Amino acid sequence: MNSQTISGKIIRLNSSNPIEKAALLTDKKSGTTSDEFGNYILNLDNVKTITISCLGYQPKTITKGQLINNHYVVNLQEDVNLLDEFQLNLTKVSLDSLLIKTAKNMKENYLSSHCKTGCLCYRKSKFRL
Repeated sequence: MNSQTISGKIIRLNSSNPIEKAALLTDKKSGTTSDEFGNYILNLDNVKTITISCLGYQPKTITKGQLINNHYVVNLQEDVNLLDEFQLNLTKVSLDSLLIKTAKNMKENYLSSHCKTGCLCYRKSKFRL
């Protein structure tokens, strides 16, 4: 059985500029994301359809054949949402509540127990399909 791994590009429909962090998901529930240049690598073994989505763009589902015919280049249409109105609720924030919230977030997002120098080590999360 031959593996059919391809590379392609995700671009904006009107400008052909690359789209970073577009998600590609196959009907086999495997997928990938595009890099900062819109490039992606995807395995198409036994895949029939691919859905491409990205915040700010209309999602698009295409067949494996359409992807091949377009030389693995996918263009996405920008999705503009106009708001009729919005409501802004302003509340007073005390310095004490801000300091408490900051201390809580520091405990959740930074590791200090493993550092011998007393430095703060930032914990970074990664997303993989």
